[in-house]
Amino acid sequence: MMRYLTVSADYDSTGIKDLNEGELDESHLALNAALWAKIKKWVNDYQIIIPMNNAERAASDDLISKLDDQGLEICREILSHLDDVKVEYYSEGRLRKLQP
Repeated sequence: MMRYLTVSADYDSTGIKDLNEGELDESHLALNAALWAKIKKWVNDYQIIIPMNNAERAASDDLISKLDDQGLEICREILSHLDDVKVEYYSEGRLRKLQP
């Protein structure tokens, strides 16, 4: 069965949501420990961006780009580790989906 996942660093997020199941963690998605650690660090690093207003986001464009690059890499790693998944990426800094 195809799973539809979204990678996003929202508040109180594990970093991965399933369209049908909601937030996923290590017990619900078979990724290796190193990738889960990378996801957790990325979610944590992104938290300073989420409460920013548009002017603050514009001033933090380089950091947002860096974090989005990391998030897009996480999407690619998930795709390489799992079969029967489609993965999309939502940028909390740009407030829109980006292509993985």
